[in-house]
Order: sequence, then structure tokens, then C-alpha cells
Amino acid sequence: AVAKDVITHGVDTTDVLIMGTVNQLRDLTRKLSWQPFGLPDLGERIAELLESLADTAGNIWRAGSFELDLSDHVHVMGILNVTPDSYSDGGEFLRPSAPLERALTMVEQGAEIIDVGGQSSRPGSSPVSEQEEMDRVVPVVERINEAWEGPISIDTYREGVARAALSAGAAIVNDI
Repeated sequence: AVAKDVITHGVDTTDVLIMGTVNQLRDLTRKLSWQPFGLPDLGERIAELLESLADTAGNIWRAGSFELDLSDHVHVMGILNVTPDSYSDGGEFLRPSAPLERALTMVEQGAEIIDVGGQSSRPGSSPVSEQEEMDRVVPVVERINEAWEGPISIDTYREGVARAALSAGAAIVNDI
């Protein structure tokens, strides 16, 4: 993914988002070595990055005080929306005890991370104020943190909500 003006040469430089498997990225570095415009240098930099990632011990993801070993199995994240208009659960967890009950059920079912969201991102949803989002998620994060010793994620794009949730016990910020 690049800036939209790249195709028309409307920008001199741009950030680039590249996604793929390790094998696909290695193939990309080989293909870049044949290209003009300084792309062989970019390919070398990507190859160096891939090599440095391969040297990391056990692919450990550190989130707050938690360590998740990403090399041994897939880690399941349970999604807990505390919004009245979520596309997936549409207000099912608004009762005060419901979010904690649902979080613990997800853990029993295999979730290793609980992701708490307080603002719907479904198309056509109405945004809520930062304070309302905080009022929805912070008490839920606190309750889950008191009842469970696993990593909690906060699904927000707002810095204030993220900071409040981290203070309440979240270890991961999931910013869409």
C-alpha cells in the first residue's frame, strides 16, 4: 500500500506498507534486486530486517507484564464489545455483570487475550464521545483484570481511552 499519488508521480517519496508471509517477502527481496529506482537497496534492507527477525529468540510478544510465545501455537483473542450498536453482538453485554461473565466464558473456551471495545466501528455507526467510551470500557477492564490473570486488550483509537484502560489493567492497545 502506498500513497494514492504515487501512480501519477504526484509525490516524490511515500511510506509503504508491505504484507506477506516470510517466504513471500523473501521472494520480493529477490525481485527488487532486478528493479531500477533504488529498489535493490530497499530489497537489501527488507532482507536484513527478515534476517534480524529470524534471530529473535522464540518469537516472544511482550505486552505489559505478559509474554506470549508466538512460535508454539495460535493465540486466540476474544472480542468483547460493550456497545449498544456493535455489528457482532449488538448490546448483549451492557448489564453490569455481563461483560465479566462473557470474558470468563471466552477464557474457558480458549481465549488467551480479551479485547474490550466501547465504540462500534461498523459502517453507519454513530461515534461516541471520548468520555462515554471511557465510561464503557474502563470499569470492564478493571473487573476483568481483578478476576483473570491474562492479557487484556483495549480496542480504541483515542489516546485518552487507551491511557485510562492501560491504567485499569489493559496490556495491549488495539488501534484500528
